[in-house]
Order: sequence, then C-alpha cells, then structure tokens
Amino acid sequence: MHRIPLCGVTLVMATLLSPGCSNPARISLIQPFAPTGQQILELATETAYEEVRDGYRHVIAAFPRPHDPTGPRDFVLYMEIRTDRLGHGPAPLPDWLKFLFPGRADLPYGARCVPPENERGEVSGLRGFLVQRVGRLAGRTEFVEGRVTRDRRWNERDARGLMLDVRCHDGTRITGSIRPRPGGAEMAALLRRHAADIAALRDHRDTEATGAVFTADAQAAPTPPRRGM
Repeated sequence: MHRIPLCGVTLVMATLLSPGCSNPARISLIQPFAPTGQQILELATETAYEEVRDGYRHVIAAFPRPHDPTGPRDFVLYMEIRTDRLGHGPAPLPDWLKFLFPGRADLPYGARCVPPENERGEVSGLRGFLVQRVGRLAGRTEFVEGRVTRDRRWNERDARGLMLDVRCHDGTRITGSIRPRPGGAEMAALLRRHAADIAALRDHRDTEATGAVFTADAQAAPTPPRRGM
C-alpha cells in the first residue's frame, strides 16, 4: 500500500480550504418564471466590495454571465446591512429537520428584510436589489424578504464573509455567500453607475446622506423594473 506523505495531504487541504482559491462571491438565482435554461443561474465573481458608514455595511458585487468569467458584469447585487442587526446567530435548519424543532426555524438571526405589508413598525435590517443588464429579464428588482448572516465557514477573525437567502419583488430567490473586499476606486465607480438605483431603493424610508455616490457622472435615472411573477 502506498503511503501519502502527511505534509502533502496538509498542503492539498490547505489549498482547497483557502478562501483565496475561490471567488469571493457565489450566488444562485432561482427564477421559476424564467425561460428554460435560466430558471437556476449560478453566478461567481471576484468583483465584490464593501464599505461601512452610517451604521450600514454597503456591499456591491458585479457578476458575469454563467460560463463567461471574463465577460461583461451583467448582473449587479447591492445590499445595505445594518451593522447592529448582523450577527452569527443560529444557522437555518434544512426543511427536512424543521418538523423536529417547530420553533427553532423561526428564531431571529442576522439582518432581516421585513416585507412592507408585514412591517408593523419594525425597521428592516436589510435592503438591496438585483440588476440584470441584458436579456428578457433585464431590469431591477428589490429585496422583499429574507436574511443576511455572517458566513460561519470563514475564519472567526475575518468578519467580512456573508451568507444570504432573500426573495425579490419579481419572485427571484437569491442564495449564496459573499466575502467582499474593502471598497476602493472600483467600488466607487460601481456605486456611481447605480446611484439612481440606490436612491430609488432608499426612496422615502430615510434621509441618509449618500456621500460621494452622487457626482456629475452618476446614473441619472433608475434601472426599469425587472419583470417576473
């Protein structure tokens, strides 16, 4: 029997488990209403950034189309997450275990997006949108329900990793994980490109300053709504 050197196994495992060996952002778009072949889209990107200001983590990620990693970033995900609502909390149970713990599945955890019709005075800890630039489903759709939590798969010393499971206004469900990098010039450019989308997201819900987002080259009008179910 051949023996594999322990140091070799350690090196392989370290390589496989290293965050730097995979894309910082991987999400699934679940769209039952979409044409065949687009009902589940797996997206991945290294273009994921964040900055913390005004009590929120502002996260933006731009994804290429599936199977075209060097192509244009035609999908953009933007989130504003209240820092005081974001915690590790208990992970959600899989559906097949929920019947064993009927109260456990409903425990509050992470930053929650509260549906407006069920708000009852509660302030959402999460808001965001998805923009698709091309195709029959091109347009913008906002989060209406769901949560974002810290990604407990990452090292505890690195609090940037996030996991999300949200439902959008058009019926799209977005699940996945994002490990955004600190924002810089590329994040500023993405925010300018979607300045009007961000303003529409906030609408009349608050009067927060948007800082350097609105400049002369900023987006003039919001992306039209995405059509779904």
